[in-house]
Amino acid sequence: MRAAGRLGVVLAAIGAASVVVTVAVAAANPVVAALRKTGLAHSSVGRMSSVTNVPGVGKVTMSGKVEEQGKTAHLLVNVASGSVRYAMEATVLVESGDLVLYLRSPILQPQLPAGKKWVRIDLQKEGAKLGFDFSALLGSPTSQSTQIVDLGVVKTTSLGRATVAGRSTSHYRVRVDYDLAARRAPALRPTIAKLEQFAGVHSLKLTQDVWVGSDGRLRQLRYATPALTNGIHATTTQTFTLLAYNVPVKISAPPASLVYSP
Repeated sequence: MRAAGRLGVVLAAIGAASVVVTVAVAAANPVVAALRKTGLAHSSVGRMSSVTNVPGVGKVTMSGKVEEQGKTAHLLVNVASGSVRYAMEATVLVESGDLVLYLRSPILQPQLPAGKKWVRIDLQKEGAKLGFDFSALLGSPTSQSTQIVDLGVVKTTSLGRATVAGRSTSHYRVRVDYDLAARRAPALRPTIAKLEQFAGVHSLKLTQDVWVGSDGRLRQLRYATPALTNGIHATTTQTFTLLAYNVPVKISAPPASLVYSP
């Protein structure tokens, strides 16, 4: 799997990470109540793992630490693709109203000018080229992603008790129908249509496994997301384990002298 292909998969996973960890939902059942309370936390720290399978191409795995505060996030992960192994650090920030991503990794270093360690990607501008607003996916109580989950939940099933990171939790499974959300709120249709286009499906329905702690907050989340890259269908399964809430988190941009902006 070439470096560009690996990087694309990693970017997709990182983007998903920054979306899922911050989602908050308002509805009257245990899962959405937990997600709502989670979204109100000032900050969170935890770990994530991701496995992307691209038929006929290869598998990319990613695991590491994640921190979140508001609309910002920081990830420090190890990536594996076949025999290739490398570290990657990512910081997601909002600058002048735009969502931006800073990346640092040995796999990127040969492509950067001398003295530069980071690459800066303006997700708002890149998304605009695709007709997509990345900021619509970031979790605030009024974000479009919140509305999609809120309006699209069609089933919540209790799966009993389970221990997650040493804590007792309640395990639930939630089914979300994106087209149902669009029917209930037509203004969401453009965003949902783009999500379905990226997923390579005509109707997007996702299942999430959610583990809720005794404090009423999310302790673990697992889900699988389809994607279409260069005409090839792929699936990414991600797991986020939240270890602590409302702890000191400092997320900032790297020194400007070390950043390359294409």
